[in-house]
Amino acid sequence: IEHAFRRYADGVGANTIAAELNEMGFRSQKGKPFGKTTIRSWFQNPYRFSGCLTWDRLDKKGRLKPFEEWTMVKDAFPAIISYEQADQIYKQVQARKKVARNKGLKRPSKYLLTGLIICPVCESHFVVNSNLRKKQFHYICGTRNRVTQGCSNKIWIHLKHFEDQLM
Repeated sequence: IEHAFRRYADGVGANTIAAELNEMGFRSQKGKPFGKTTIRSWFQNPYRFSGCLTWDRLDKKGRLKPFEEWTMVKDAFPAIISYEQADQIYKQVQARKKVARNKGLKRPSKYLLTGLIICPVCESHFVVNSNLRKKQFHYICGTRNRVTQGCSNKIWIHLKHFEDQLM
């Protein structure tokens, strides 16, 4: 565990750390090789490895509450890493989460302006809608095609023409 936290503080990812631990011969409590998900879970609540007992970290929907709202008891059991190391790792994890990918969209897009055009009606992002048979691609409001509570904006922007005009 100390090795994993040291490597993460150096900027190494969970997948690489899992591979390193497995190569060193370490295994989980069940005797299985470590996976990146297990390693990531260590970093999401590193305070338990610093001897802190934490609870009330999640809201009713299972989302992480702000750190200030957690309930924590320090020195509840022997520490493997220092509280300062745990704090540094937690802040590092939070900083990585806040890196904006594609201007607010949850996944990257291969289209240049996805996420940059905002609908004037509902303030949602425009996304690419396509007809592959006709090889037509155009930007539309991302909520337009929803059955309930869809946007009333009927504007569509031809992708190729619009991007060519910008270049």
